[in-house]
Amino acid sequence: MRRFLIFLFLVAGAPAAADDRTNGLTQFSGALERLAGTVGPAVVQVQVSAWCASAVANGEDAASLKSCRVVGSGVIVDASGYLEG
Repeated sequence: MRRFLIFLFLVAGAPAAADDRTNGLTQFSGALERLAGTVGPAVVQVQVSAWCASAVANGEDAASLKSCRVVGSGVIVDASGYLEG
């Protein structure tokens, strides 16, 4: 009988623990959403186009130029528009 009461106590307490975890995750998720909404406007995408040396083909010594594009991201650090990537 005592084992049954211990089991019943543990089973009755399990949903409360699960609810606490779910509530904690919900609060954490909400905090992340608010943070993303706050810093989101400062996130930028940076695209750079330039001429790059192409790989030497067929054992030739002379390299040719080709158009290159590099993409990255960064954040606006201050009101003057300084970016940190």
